[in-house]
Amino acid sequence: MPSYSTTHRWLRQARGRPSTHTCVECGGCAEEWAYDHADPNELTSSKGPYSPQYGHYQPMCRRCHRLFDASHAKKGEA
Repeated sequence: MPSYSTTHRWLRQARGRPSTHTCVECGGCAEEWAYDHADPNELTSSKGPYSPQYGHYQPMCRRCHRLFDASHAKKGEA
């Protein structure tokens, strides 16, 4: 299985830099690719859960990404 860092590097190669997209939450400029926490076969690392499937990532600004991840952590999903 690819590591967290490798997955994110491949994601940028496949889908481009997030800054070329708008944030799916607020419509502002995206800064990061955010994992949607929906892969039934998600992997975990010291940096958190992730998926090697690119379809499980959405472009988000940093603020929305943090809020999104925090909402999943409160649910016990991250």
